[in-house]
Amino acid sequence: MDMILEKELKNPSIFKDESKIGFDYVPEKLLHREKHFSFMVKCFRNFINKPGSVSENILIIGKQGSGKTVLAKRFGASCKTISKKNKISLEYIHVNCRLEKTSYRIVLQILKKIGIEVSSRGFSYSELLEVLLNEIKIKEILLILILDEIDYLQRDCYQLLYDLLKSNENILDVHNYISIIAIANDLTFMENFDDNLRSVFLCNKISLNPYNKQQIFDILEERSKICFYEGSISHSLLHKIATISESKSDLRYAIDLLRKAAKIAEKNKSFTILPEYLEKIA
Repeated sequence: MDMILEKELKNPSIFKDESKIGFDYVPEKLLHREKHFSFMVKCFRNFINKPGSVSENILIIGKQGSGKTVLAKRFGASCKTISKKNKISLEYIHVNCRLEKTSYRIVLQILKKIGIEVSSRGFSYSELLEVLLNEIKIKEILLILILDEIDYLQRDCYQLLYDLLKSNENILDVHNYISIIAIANDLTFMENFDDNLRSVFLCNKISLNPYNKQQIFDILEERSKICFYEGSISHSLLHKIATISESKSDLRYAIDLLRKAAKIAEKNKSFTILPEYLEKIA
């Protein structure tokens, strides 16, 4: 059995780097989202250049597969890199509200991601929040908190937003260490917000339109260059995937089609993704 495994592992692969075609991959270049990225940079310029002077909050809305999450993650990662070079303590933390639906679980996740291990038992939400805010204050941490799929946050958990935003005024001695990037499909989740909270996010709102066919092709072409060896897939097949995916208005669907077709090619020990592989899954 070991010989079978060893033989298979030695077989050449169509993939140059399979990790770069996964949903969690955050590319260095965000094609067709450059102007949105630039808008975020302008919003956060003083938050990073003058730590503690001002906070910013942004709302990103758009349909599934329009690039909301990857835009926020790329921005957070870039802020982290630049801050490190400038010896500024900055953490960017991504929390999926579909998975962490309560204020308690969100604060617990933030603490874990900044390296503070606390027991999930024996602490109230208020106590956890106090631990978090004190840690931020003592270490002067700039926190960019991405609340992804905020649509799924339970209604009684909106208090968390008030607490984090209010902390900038009270507990943290007016120093603005916390900024929130909220991600949602649309604005319906704000129906239960009061005017003050609603205005916080509507001030800096980014609306992402679905990618069109040409944009999907451009992204697939760029992704193919880093995922596969040269000549693994033709432009005509990439165009076909883009055409199929445009009706779904979901870039993730296009990338998943590309990944699945490549896996079929690998299973067949082929170094080329053929049209018939796509036909099996599309």
